[in-house]
Parts: sequence; C-alpha cells; structure tokens
Amino acid sequence: MTRPDSILRGRADDGFTLLELLAAMALASLVTAASVATLHHAVAAARVSPALADAQQRARVAADAVAADLRLAGAGLAAGPATGSLAAVLPPVLPRRLGPAVDDETTARGDVVTILYVPSGAPQARLADPFGAGATRLRLTTPPNCATGRDMCGFRPSDVALAFDATGRFGLFEILDVSPAEAGTRPLTASGAATFAAGESVAAVEVRGYYFDRAARQLRAFDGRGLDSPVVDHVVDFALEYFGDPEPPRAPRPPAGTANCLFLADGTPAPGLDRLDGAGARTLVALSLDQFRDGPWCGGDGIRFDADLLRVRAIALHVRVEAAADSLRGADARFGVPGSSRSALQAAPDVSIRTSVAPPNLQVIR
Repeated sequence: MTRPDSILRGRADDGFTLLELLAAMALASLVTAASVATLHHAVAAARVSPALADAQQRARVAADAVAADLRLAGAGLAAGPATGSLAAVLPPVLPRRLGPAVDDETTARGDVVTILYVPSGAPQARLADPFGAGATRLRLTTPPNCATGRDMCGFRPSDVALAFDATGRFGLFEILDVSPAEAGTRPLTASGAATFAAGESVAAVEVRGYYFDRAARQLRAFDGRGLDSPVVDHVVDFALEYFGDPEPPRAPRPPAGTANCLFLADGTPAPGLDRLDGAGARTLVALSLDQFRDGPWCGGDGIRFDADLLRVRAIALHVRVEAAADSLRGADARFGVPGSSRSALQAAPDVSIRTSVAPPNLQVIR
C-alpha cells in the first residue's frame, strides 16, 4: 500500500526543466515571429493589390479607348462617286493635332494622334456650290443617300463636316446652324483656304484625337471642335509607332490632266517617293517620324500632309500607367516616376500594355 507522503512527494517533483522551458519559449517566439511576418505581408498585400489592380484597369481603359478609334480609322462614304475608304484620298491617321489647336504640318510626334472616320449613317452629300476660302454658308445637292425629311441631308449643328476632292485636298468645318437650304459653318483648321468645287464630296466626320500630357501625367482626348478632356490619370508613358507599305502610295490618283503630290499631270508617278526596303516581299516596314516631316507635301491649299502618311497600314500603341499613391511607388527601374516607398512589399510596379491595330479601312488600297 502506497503511503500518502510518497504521493505528495511525487506530485511535488512533477514540472518542467529549464531546458524544456527554453525550448518552449523559442518555439513560441518562432510562432509569434511567423505570425507577425504573415500579418505584415497581409497588410502590405491589402494596400498593394488594389493599387495594382487599379493601375491595370486604367492601362486597359487607355489602350482600349485609343485602339477602338484606331480600328474605325478611314471608314468612308457609303454611296456616291467617292464611295469607300477615306484612305484612298487622305491620311485617316496623323501624328499631330487637327482642329482649332492644329499642329504645324511638319509636326510628327509619337505621343499624339488624330483619327478621322465617317460614322455609319452619317450625313453624306455633294457640294451644290463652290465652298471654302472664307465661305461661311454651305449648300448641298440632294443625292439619293441623303436622309429623307431632314434639312441639309441630316447635318446638325456641332457636326464636323469633311470636304475633300480626288487630288488629296481636304478641309474640316464645324456646322453652326442649319436651315432647309443651307448651313452656317466655320473652318476648324488654319489651312482653310482651299476652295472645293461644286460636286465635290462632303460628309459628317468624327475627329478623335489623343495626346500625352507629360507634365500632368494624363492621357487626354480632343475633337475637331476644340474639346479637350482627360481620359486616364497617372500615365507615365504613351507612344505610337507606325508601320506601312514599302511601295509608294498610288492613291489618291487625280483626274487626267491634273497633278498632285503623287502623280504628274501626264499620269506618271511624281519623283520623291521610292520603295522603302528595296526588292523583296511586300511586308510592312517601320515608318519613322522623320519620314512624316520631309515631304513630298500633299493637300495643296487644304490641310497639308506628308505623302508618306498614305503608306500607313498599322499602328502599335504603348501605354504605361503608375500606382496613384506616391507611397506605393519605389525608386528603381520598375517606376517611371519614383515614389517614397522603400520596401518591395509596399510598392506596386508600373503597368504597361502594348497592342497593335491594323485598321481594315487602311488595307484596301495596298
């Protein structure tokens, strides 16, 4: 039989040794450190992940907006003698601004683009009288494709009217007022001295433009009437590259006996435009901005442009967007504009998107 005092002695001897206590404390410290590290990562992810997702979304918005308009570039008239792509008579994509804030014709920038297209169902007609060179009243014939029951073929105040001819001359005009017989207009470019003969084509056109405001870190949009508005904030880079047909352009071809920048009056090709890459397959070649600044010059007394713009068949677009908060940007090469973050865990790198667009209406004259 066990004595009570032996039981008491056994209980008093139970417990932890110093070594066991130290091991337990070390294990607890490791668990605590791991928990703190996990919590730190979770807090960092809670800040960085939404910022990165926001930057990705803004980059997509910017790229999609520009690409959507580029795909429409060159959409032209649906009926009449000038039916078909605008690319047969003028450059629907230009690396400069058109409209009231027009750039000089020798300007060619990689961070700005103007896009021209005739929307589906837009008013399309022919001039009843010569128009331009200071004229303020627009009069039209009534061809079969005019909108029925509407004044001036359906032109409305604030529409932008595109007048052009077969030689490559074109001009932009804003419709100010409309009556049954005529419309009031104002020229939208400094190159508004061209006079378009009766019978030449006129249509309502969309002028969509984008440019990079580096100081404000914004992608901005403009139209032919002078509207200028932000599209996306915290953009750190926006650039376009152009690719074109190596063969010299063969449109617009003027009427017999008339010369333009591409053809002499006898119909032979004008000098100054050669094949770009020598002999070989007809693959697209990169077009430098310098090639859009050196002529030959088309457009006459209308909106002048470099003939190489008629080669353009595809455009590559690059946009780079940063995290909005300065505290979530670091100082290494992943950031176009350095921020104040000193921790890789607390930084959301810039997001870049690159895409290429080959507008269908720029392919029809290859």
